Amino acid sequence: MEIDTSKVNTTVRDELSQSIGKELTTIEGSKEINVGGGVNENISGSRGVAIVGGDSRTIGKDYSDTIAGKQDVTIGSNKTCIVIAGNISEKTLAGNIDLRTLAGNVTIDNVYGTMSLTALSAKLSAIVGSKFEASMAGIAYVDAPTMVQIGGAGAVPMLKGMPTASWLMSHTHITSDHGSPTSPPIQAGMVLGLLSTKVFGA
Repeated sequence: MEIDTSKVNTTVRDELSQSIGKELTTIEGSKEINVGGGVNENISGSRGVAIVGGDSRTIGKDYSDTIAGKQDVTIGSNKTCIVIAGNISEKTLAGNIDLRTLAGNVTIDNVYGTMSLTALSAKLSAIVGSKFEASMAGIAYVDAPTMVQIGGAGAVPMLKGMPTASWLMSHTHITSDHGSPTSPPIQAGMVLGLLSTKVFGA
């Protein structure tokens, strides 16, 4: 069917059904669709959309996507996601969630709330030649009921701060003459009590 005219108006007051083997629509100008009710699209094959210019959507209520396969998104510039009031949830039932940048930084900025990381096991690592820094404006707490190990293999017990300082200020040595070698500390039996049983360092 070919229609050669400047304008076509079609009004269907009840229902319109079309069975078309193939449809090709070329629009030289703009296209506007106003739908008073819902719109359902059932596509048995594939669908491709190529937009040369911009794309803008305004959704007044909820928006849901269900994808049986995988989804790949490639963005040439920036991506911004703003949630006015609510949560952002990323979940995987069986798999990984990766945040990766090849040249740049990954920033998690929480100004007014608390950031929590809950996992069966957590690991933060930097590649060879890099460094890992932790900066706190207040107090940093590390709570590990069993053990805290700093460094790799060969870690040894760390000294307890205040007990060690108190022992150094109060312990005494015996000497037979001024300037001669002294004996071991009289309180030498307390030394093992100055070693931590939970914090180890290499």
